[in-house]
Amino acid sequence: IMTMRNDCDQSMYVEEVPTLHNDFLNTYTKSWYQKYNFVGAYYVNIGHDIPESEYTNWAVSKPIYEAYLELENELGSHSYTHPHDINLASVDLAFQFGTAIDVIKGNMSRTRVASAQPGATESLEVAKKMEQWHSDTYFS
Repeated sequence: IMTMRNDCDQSMYVEEVPTLHNDFLNTYTKSWYQKYNFVGAYYVNIGHDIPESEYTNWAVSKPIYEAYLELENELGSHSYTHPHDINLASVDLAFQFGTAIDVIKGNMSRTRVASAQPGATESLEVAKKMEQWHSDTYFS
């Protein structure tokens, strides 16, 4: 059995999504699924800086993410803006993880969304604070 966690860090860069994700999907994901019945988990960021082109255009991203899901892959949150240090205050953790999960669930019509930690390793204290957003699934 082979598993994969793909942190889609570029997913919040709206101009890069069509090329990066379509290339990966068509070059690797589809062929690996057909040849090996391979599936993985894809963790996306949403972005929160429109002037810097760091946001998700759901009209573009949703069909790509749906294609991953059609191949039995999982889609999860990698946070809202991919902070490099997640030793954050509770209100910031709520935005980065709770809000990101809600946005992905809403835009992708999902009832469950897993998460993967971005950035530096968190402390046990931060990991415990984050449990509230991952109680119905898992945190990688």
